[in-house]
Amino acid sequence: AIGGRENVEKLKTIHCSGNVLLVEYGVADPIDRLKLTYDSKRMSPDKHSIIVSANGDMISKDVFDGVTGYRAQPGSRAELVPDDVKGFKALKSIIPQEFYGSSGYSLTYKGITTVDNQSAYTIEVIPPFGNRITEYYDSVSCLLVRQDIIQNEARITFMLGDYKAVNHVLFPYKISQHIGSS
Repeated sequence: AIGGRENVEKLKTIHCSGNVLLVEYGVADPIDRLKLTYDSKRMSPDKHSIIVSANGDMISKDVFDGVTGYRAQPGSRAELVPDDVKGFKALKSIIPQEFYGSSGYSLTYKGITTVDNQSAYTIEVIPPFGNRITEYYDSVSCLLVRQDIIQNEARITFMLGDYKAVNHVLFPYKISQHIGSS
């Protein structure tokens, strides 16, 4: 649906940057909102870096070079723990769905539900590195419109939309995230 396997396999690097507006639910005062920027690079097969900044100052940085990596915040840096390294190594593509059919992934069709007033196919994904993921694909376009990830005791929900083509592959240009308890 995003452009075909041939076009996806041609991708070697994805570079995304954007703005993030953190809003605490129930807080109406815009002064209580924090504006951030992010810069993300993923390189095939399993390298990535993500830098989040506030007013030009780095507040977090995650780096994985295909073998090892680290997480940094102002004044501290910690090497990735073995489980994190295992998870990053399992990501064989910059488009994870490309390898859902390979060994180690478990996929279960859960039926059709409604996402933003549109019907969507629901697929439960259990990757080889752990966290359970539920993905929702629009029943007409077959594009991913929602993704729920259960991580530790939290449910992280991503809403995806405003897809645009880049090198014949569709990418969501609008992503919202909500973190709550599972």
